Amino acid sequence: MTKKESQNNTKLMIVLIVSVLILIAVVAFGTYAFFTGTLTDRNPVDSQSNLKSANIEFSMEDGAITGNNLVPGDAVEKKFTVKNKGTGTISYNILWTSAVNEFVNKNDLIVTLNDGTNDIITESDNVIFPSTTTTSQILKRGLTISAGATKEFTLTITYKNTDADQTADMGKNISAVLGLGD
Repeated sequence: MTKKESQNNTKLMIVLIVSVLILIAVVAFGTYAFFTGTLTDRNPVDSQSNLKSANIEFSMEDGAITGNNLVPGDAVEKKFTVKNKGTGTISYNILWTSAVNEFVNKNDLIVTLNDGTNDIITESDNVIFPSTTTTSQILKRGLTISAGATKEFTLTITYKNTDADQTADMGKNISAVLGLGD
C-alpha cells in the first residue's frame, strides 16, 4: 500500500466515523424531542413556566410554587393551565418535577387541587407535599382534556394547624415545580 493510498484510507475512515457520530446524535436527539416537550423554568421575559408539545401546553406564572416562613394555618396557592391544542382527547398526569421541603413533620402539609369545576384532590385524600427531590413524582394520574379545551387548576398546600407541638416546622420553607407527563 502506498503512502497516498494510506492517507486516502485514513481520510475515508475519519469521514465515516464523523458521519456515524452525527447520525447517532441526530437519532438520539430526534427521538428525545419526539417523546418530550420543552420545559422552560422561570423564563426571565414573562416569568412563566411553559411546557409545550405538539398537542398540549402547560403554563404557570412565576415558574414555581413557594411558601416561605410558614406558620400553622398558612396556605400557599398556585394557579396553572393545561391547554389541548390537538384534535382529540388527551390523557395526562400532573407531576411534581422537583420539590424542596424543609419540614420535619411532612404530614402537616396537605395538598388539594381543583380544576375550576371539581375538586380533583381533596383534604380527605390525605395527599402530602413531597419530600425534597429532583425526581419526578406523580401528583395526579389519569386526567383527560378534550380537544381545544383549556383547564385552569388551583393547587393549594396548607400547613394544617394541629393540637401537637409544631415548633419544629414553624418558619420552614417549601417550593416545587410542576409539569405534565403521560
